[in-house]
Parts: sequence; C-alpha cells; structure tokens
Amino acid sequence: MLKYAGPANRRCAALITLGALAALLAGCGKSRSDQDPHAKGPVVTCNLRCEWTAEGLMANLAFQNVSDGEVAILQRNLLIGDDAGELTWSPFEITRRGARIPYNGKVVKQPAPTNADYRVLAPGEVVNATVNVGSAYDVSPPGVYRVRYASVNFSRDGNERIDIASNTVEVLNSASR
Repeated sequence: MLKYAGPANRRCAALITLGALAALLAGCGKSRSDQDPHAKGPVVTCNLRCEWTAEGLMANLAFQNVSDGEVAILQRNLLIGDDAGELTWSPFEITRRGARIPYNGKVVKQPAPTNADYRVLAPGEVVNATVNVGSAYDVSPPGVYRVRYASVNFSRDGNERIDIASNTVEVLNSASR
C-alpha cells in the first residue's frame, strides 16, 4: 500500500491499473480453448429449435458427436429411450421477461446408471429428439420466451464430465393462442 500518493505514485498506480485491465480484456471474447491450450472444446453439441404446435411448445434437439472418437451419453440426457415420452427432470433453462420459469413436471429419482442406460455416439453421429416443453414448464402466458437446453453427463467410469448446452432460442407466445 502506498503511503504517499504524490503525482509520481499516482501515475505508477494508474499504469498498474491500466496494465491489469489490459490483461483482463485480452482474455475477453476468447473461447476456453483459445485461453488455455490444454482445454478441450465440446465433444457433443446440441442444436435447439422450438415451435408452437397444437400440443404446445415443442423443442426439437439435434445432438451431435463432434469429437474424433466414440462418446457414451446417458439416453435420458439425449431425451431418448424409455423416458422420452415425458420429461422427468429439468433439462431446459426457460425465461420470460428475465424471470426464470420453474420446472413443474414429473420428478423421478433415477437409480445409478448401468451400461444399458448409455447411447454410444460414433464420431459425427447425430441423434434427434422432440419433447413438449409446455408439459413441464408453464409457458402459457403470452410473451417472448428464451429457451436453452443444458445437461451434465459423466462417462461410464465417472472420470470424465461432458457438459452439453444448446443455443438459446427466443420464441413468441402470442395472446391468440
């Protein structure tokens, strides 16, 4: 801490502050892999599209393995398999006017996953899923909703974490619905 804040010391403190700010800004706008040469990019991507139908707000998801090797993902995180007919957990982040819409769907305690619960995706493979978001989230009031899919998946041995997150989609629920 400086005891005397004369003109020379103030200039020095200002230069240090500017240097720290420049170092901070140098990392802004870069992906994690740009900042850390050892960081990995996503191994599974998720492209989300939403549309209103007679059944409600439907989310169409396309999960793609963008890695060079096979990736095992829990079927429930891909929204396929036995649980695909109805959401039993909260995979979507939904907001309206900046406020988060809570998950109101069925909650099912899942047992520890077995090998049969995983779907192995080959490099480049795409798995498509469609779910009715309106069956588990109250999207009935008119307005603009922002919808995003996000899940955490662990490898079969539990040593690797795979985060899957989609693009964010804005969808309008007009008063005429």
